[in-house]
Amino acid sequence: MSKELVAAMNCETGDSPTWAQKHRTVVLLADELLGRLIYWVPTNQESNFREIAWGLLQLHRLLFDVLTTNHPQSYGTSVSVEPSIPANEIRCLLSILQHLWPIVHALARNKSNARVWIERLRFVLRLTLLGSYWTRRSPCTGILLQGGIFHNWNGYSTDEEQRLVEREIYVGKRCGRQLLIQGRLPSLSTKWSQPMRWKRSIHQLCELAYIVRPLLSAEAGNRGLGYKWDVFCATLLLDLTSIGLLQKVTTKSNIVSQNEVKRRKLRILLYLLREPCWGSFLQPLMERLGSTVNAVPLVGSLIRSYLWEYLLYAKLYLLEE
Repeated sequence: MSKELVAAMNCETGDSPTWAQKHRTVVLLADELLGRLIYWVPTNQESNFREIAWGLLQLHRLLFDVLTTNHPQSYGTSVSVEPSIPANEIRCLLSILQHLWPIVHALARNKSNARVWIERLRFVLRLTLLGSYWTRRSPCTGILLQGGIFHNWNGYSTDEEQRLVEREIYVGKRCGRQLLIQGRLPSLSTKWSQPMRWKRSIHQLCELAYIVRPLLSAEAGNRGLGYKWDVFCATLLLDLTSIGLLQKVTTKSNIVSQNEVKRRKLRILLYLLREPCWGSFLQPLMERLGSTVNAVPLVGSLIRSYLWEYLLYAKLYLLEE
């Protein structure tokens, strides 16, 4: 967050940031406890209380983090460079859109149309981040972390990334392997320059696929195509291809990049919650499992109820980021 914005917030809130900084641990514990209570509180299907309260709580967490922590400007990528745009503000907007979705989903009459507009805004904001990042970065290439949302950690500096790249090149030469690794080499006229350009192009295409896929899914759902297997398979194939290629062109020694690739791989499991896979396979399976769990004395019904609650929550709010 920029110093100007933080200063403006401090002026508006008086002494509250100072108080919040002194009691940060207590506030975070209370926030976490409240979140647990909201999640576990009984509610009926007609009530939107839980979704609205949860979304407001997430917005409170974001505001509290902004007010109590001095965040340097960052694109939110695994290799950090000085932004040429207000990157933190854009990432805050991405986080706000993510936290607003439970509220919008609870209140909107046309939920699929509302989701399309949110995904369109997300795509524009992420494309702005990546477009600016690609013009500012060194030949070392980082990837967007957690969809570009606002978070507390930053990636390697360009110098650190360069040392990792040079180390991999040295190991490759010592072992007699030709490693086509992204990085800053002595001259663009060397035999490595063309493979490097190809790798950079593949890297950018993978990141574009990563940010456009949620928009494609939303557009398909808004047109009544969300339950078709060909749409499901096409989006799954797009994710698998982009992740697979990204893993091949990402610096192996950059732990931040590798952890992000692993995280994207794990998110593939969420395709089990997407239609038509959910209605055709997972939902019937969970119904049979729920019947078995329900037979457990005393706690079976409670476990079954909250297991379904979590699955439905994940299906609505965790599929996209």
